[in-house]
Amino acid sequence: MKQKLLVVALDGATWDVAEPLIAAGRMPSLAALLQEGPSGRLLSTVPPVTPPAFASMFTGVEPARHGVFDFFGHAPADFRRRPPISTRDLRAPTVWSLLAAAGLRVGLVYMPMTWPPDPALRFVVSSQPGATGVHPESLRDELQRTAGKDHLRPARRRPRQERTAAMAAAESTRHKTILHLAGTQEWDLLAVCVKATDAIAHCAWPSVPSAPQVGALAAAYEQADRLLGELRRRAPQARVLVVSDHGHGPCTATFGLNQWLLRHGWLVLRPAFRPSLHSIALYRLLRAGSRNGWDHFLRMVDWRRSRAYGGTSTEQGVYLNLAGREPGGVVRPGREARKLAAEIASALEKLTLPAELAERMRPSERESGVRATPMDQTRGPYAHLGPEIALSLWGGAVIAREGLRPGPLFKAAADGSGTHRPLGLFALGGDGMRRYRESGDVVARIEDVAATILNLCGYAAPSEWSGCSLLAGPHKRGEETSWKQLRPLPRLSSATPAMAPGPENAAGLEERAAVKRALRDWGYLDDE
Repeated sequence: MKQKLLVVALDGATWDVAEPLIAAGRMPSLAALLQEGPSGRLLSTVPPVTPPAFASMFTGVEPARHGVFDFFGHAPADFRRRPPISTRDLRAPTVWSLLAAAGLRVGLVYMPMTWPPDPALRFVVSSQPGATGVHPESLRDELQRTAGKDHLRPARRRPRQERTAAMAAAESTRHKTILHLAGTQEWDLLAVCVKATDAIAHCAWPSVPSAPQVGALAAAYEQADRLLGELRRRAPQARVLVVSDHGHGPCTATFGLNQWLLRHGWLVLRPAFRPSLHSIALYRLLRAGSRNGWDHFLRMVDWRRSRAYGGTSTEQGVYLNLAGREPGGVVRPGREARKLAAEIASALEKLTLPAELAERMRPSERESGVRATPMDQTRGPYAHLGPEIALSLWGGAVIAREGLRPGPLFKAAADGSGTHRPLGLFALGGDGMRRYRESGDVVARIEDVAATILNLCGYAAPSEWSGCSLLAGPHKRGEETSWKQLRPLPRLSSATPAMAPGPENAAGLEERAAVKRALRDWGYLDDE
């Protein structure tokens, strides 16, 4: 490979924020990139959450084919237990491993879903909430000397201004690490991720919708733009692909999904908990969720009589209590499960939002209502690892809460709360990319990114991948680009991950608690 490729992932970035900043001249590096090649919006996974979205981004397939649906997976002995997700849970080969097997020097810095690091890559600084891994290990001391520690915690109980300042400071340290490695290591492909564009959006979304260029979030986008400019100066001949895993928007309210299932009889509590659902003691017990609320919830449920339950607040879905999958499952797979999923989905789509909350929404989101989609369990070999019903509540402006908490079904979100939207962004620039610019609103799929990376490195995408190269055009599914002669990938070695189930995830409750604390600190989970 003669020409380098630089991939810059802006976690949670959206054109809704970037475009006004570009127009104001405050993101000159991204503005320049837009003049060099194709750009548009990138449709994320269902749900539009960091682990499944990034996994699809660099495996080229949907969650049902790579097995990652959330920050948490499923313990092998108990489907309802939720250990943290990691690279051990990926059931599909990544574009990084494929290119490393082809002889390319691949470096990853802070890219999600890269922990533990893959030793086949040239260098990796992996990032997962609550954990960071470095490969080779000899880089760890070097990075601490040159950049410092990057795991400054933003302390969710601080005032918002202090939290966002801590996030920005942590991101600044991460950028030092990225730039140091970009300038000192040998690489053909370097992929890096900016976290603050997502983390700050969760807790400091602009309160004035018409002015996204004001405040801490705008500063995070400007900080990311400076990083992009510095990276391009260090590798001026490299082609550059900027992507985001999903978009962002304001969070209006939260919804008690398990409370709603309880009211409809699809979820049943054990007798000891039924009379005390609204008691102060139970309320305090459930507020312990910052550490182990999910486990309290599991103990409260009468699983022999329950037919469905809500998943975590990040995966936004309903699981059926399936026989053969769940411990003590009662719903038979097949016709009975499909009928129940359709019944619950139909009831969910009849939900109405309190008027005072609906008034706070964007008109398009208010009109979108509830979309509850029964998922086709035949769409991939790992579909059973995800929920049977995928939820989109008022276009993403309302989030289903995890566990079970007393109180009203709908609760107003705190001012400044942001949450994920399905449309992210992409922009591609560098030598020879101008010819692929398209007019109009271009919407590609997140699975297209992996095929694009392979094409830019001179290789054709595997035929079994769902995505196609952005160079072929977002609507030309199945067509390969003709911009240069593409080589087939070399045959996978036995050391390269293949489409097969990964080893069992044996992470314990302590690791899960650490991940949940980090997710709350960075704004992914509420603090109720």
